Amino acid sequence: MSQYRRDRSEYWIPPQKATLPEAATSRPDLETATNVELGIMMQETAGTQRATEFLKKKMVPVDVTMRVLLRPSERRKPRVTARK
Repeated sequence: MSQYRRDRSEYWIPPQKATLPEAATSRPDLETATNVELGIMMQETAGTQRATEFLKKKMVPVDVTMRVLLRPSERRKPRVTARK
């Protein structure tokens, strides 16, 4: 294997274009919040394992990854809205 081969999860694109609302969010870290929401969308389309790998690669803390993927009732309200 080439050391330059990229993981397929780098090329994953959410099923719908997403846009971030301009309103303030309860999540202080915008980058992590965006990655978490992409991970949740990925879980719905590609499965939990791929979503876990994606969030790990994006350095989302393990406790956050476990909470959002395994305990949906404990998720915060989503910030990303689908563009029509």
